Amino acid sequence: MSFAALALTAALLAPQDPATHQQAVTCTGVFLFANILMSQVAEADPTAENQETAAAAGRLMKAADDDRLAAARREGIAIDASGQALNAWLEANLPNSEAVMGRELDPCLQRYMAAI
Repeated sequence: MSFAALALTAALLAPQDPATHQQAVTCTGVFLFANILMSQVAEADPTAENQETAAAAGRLMKAADDDRLAAARREGIAIDASGQALNAWLEANLPNSEAVMGRELDPCLQRYMAAI
């Protein structure tokens, strides 16, 4: 295995601090956008690979959303307020979802790769 592959593996497996509520809100939103996009692709071209990619996006979204709720409890944020924060994030970022995904997808994947 090359040094770069080992470094990437170590980075992905390195323990991480629990996500903050804001990080979890961002990743939930990013994975929701990815899930919608990948579900559309799988519907248009229902190959096994496309269906598995859509399913993986769904697992990532669930992991981030579970983390959002846990972070809300840790940070003393009411669950309703956490949901409102997620809705506000989605509304604010929907018009520019491709740019947001381009910027936030890699950090979110690194945090939630184990969910796949």
